[in-house]
Amino acid sequence: MIEPDFVRVRLFDPNDELMSKGREAAVMTEEIRKVITVIPKLQDIVPGVAADTDLWDAGMDSMTSVQMMMLLEDHFGVELPERALTRETFASIRSLEAVLVELLNEKKAVSSD
Repeated sequence: MIEPDFVRVRLFDPNDELMSKGREAAVMTEEIRKVITVIPKLQDIVPGVAADTDLWDAGMDSMTSVQMMMLLEDHFGVELPERALTRETFASIRSLEAVLVELLNEKKAVSSD
């Protein structure tokens, strides 16, 4: 379980200066890495793995994936739809990134209408 004194990484802003410089993937990867590193089961795993490393093979379990989902939803201000609640979505930082980018783009398109 996440400790009560968990300090939130700054809220993600897809419009910030870093995003406008074309470094979306690197920024998103690092944002995800920061957020999920606070999960005790992933603290020693996430900092050193490549973005496409299979987190299930690295030791993640279903409870950890639920913690991850809750933290990422809170941090990025999105709700993962049922179609995204799959083992594949949580398999790697890269797969999480793909789903989150899609959701953030959808959210941005809706808010600009």
